Amino acid sequence: MILPGEHIRILEGLYEGEIGVIKSFDGYRYIVKLLKKKLEIKVEENGFEVISGKKIEEEIIKINFNDGTEAILRDSDLRFTSNSLNRNVYFKGLYALGKYYSKEEYPSEFYSDYFTQHILKIKNFDRNSAKDIAKIYIHFINQSKILQEVVKKIDYICFMPNINQKNHVEQWGSILCKKLGIQDISSIIRIPNYKRKILRDYKHKYAKDRYRIINGAFQIKKNNLNLKNKNCLILDDVCTTGMQINEIANTLASVGIKEFYAFVIGRAKF
Repeated sequence: MILPGEHIRILEGLYEGEIGVIKSFDGYRYIVKLLKKKLEIKVEENGFEVISGKKIEEEIIKINFNDGTEAILRDSDLRFTSNSLNRNVYFKGLYALGKYYSKEEYPSEFYSDYFTQHILKIKNFDRNSAKDIAKIYIHFINQSKILQEVVKKIDYICFMPNINQKNHVEQWGSILCKKLGIQDISSIIRIPNYKRKILRDYKHKYAKDRYRIINGAFQIKKNNLNLKNKNCLILDDVCTTGMQINEIANTLASVGIKEFYAFVIGRAKF
């Protein structure tokens, strides 16, 4: 039997991958307090694995937020992928700080998630949220062996193109470029006008419709950059299906980029 006070990792359900501590046992299910947020949930005994407190201290990185809360992040939790990116031979890794819970799909308790709230604020051009996310990524790069190895390989950074004149990803992306000393090449990407119109409803479409809409959405402007056999890091706020990242990777690969990686704030369940 699992006892109160033991640390666990959730294996299934909406909280899959999150770390917590057993608070109590109600006779049928265990009550777990998640370390990333002050939230207690019920989990069946076979729905988690036991992790030693020492292992958690060795493998996780703690980040303190401005609001006084603390996030528990692990190198092993960072990386994930999607079906479309799995099939892309140029793509080598997608890394996310947390998850994104949309208001339409999840109850209100998820919607208050730290990274979800920051994503929404950044979409509305909140500079303070953008600075916070940049600070967290820089902090994590400094402590994460996985991200340090990725950054060593990067020659250029590209923000996910936006149909609007202002790009909200640039708010935190430009800070990363400056801190890492890596050139931003987002200006060489353009979206044709006929694609801009249909991309407005992109996020509301099913996967098959998203593929049709995003196909051919990006073009390369004339430039003097030497992109052949270079590696590029793509920055975006959310990855849902991975199709947009896949399309921008293929577009840049057509002019010589060899390998791609991506940093996003949150990954959405799809």
